[in-house]
Amino acid sequence: MEYPTISTSWPLPEPSQEVKNLLNLFFTLADSKEENVGSRLAKEVFTSDGEFLLPQGSFKGFLEIQESRKDAWAILQRRRHTVLKVYANNSHGLDLIMIGKLDVTTVQGKQSSNQFVARALIEERDSALRLKLYRVIAPAVEDKSPIIEVP
Repeated sequence: MEYPTISTSWPLPEPSQEVKNLLNLFFTLADSKEENVGSRLAKEVFTSDGEFLLPQGSFKGFLEIQESRKDAWAILQRRRHTVLKVYANNSHGLDLIMIGKLDVTTVQGKQSSNQFVARALIEERDSALRLKLYRVIAPAVEDKSPIIEVP
């Protein structure tokens, strides 16, 4: 299950193994065709009020995230995320910017490889780490809220 981050360049000091495990689970589920992926993302990866912002749509809260993967495979045969580099935005390693690539194959057999940049904001909930926010920065998301809020 570690393929999404097996070759990742991590910031120093490196995030905890629990952070790495959460990111591996997230990307592994995002690349999975299992029917229960939306439920697993909502239960195992995101906080109950988490936000999942993608170029294809924005999902907030348990119910929307649970339904977020319903049409994820409508035009794709295969999807594989690889995280290449991670930058930490805070000293706890819970606010991360990731650069990666996404390899896809469409149902017509067309293959492409695209780079992505995303932000992951992680919080501890019920003694476990969960994503409070996963937001794709590039390619751009149709959302007007700031990428990073300045206090």
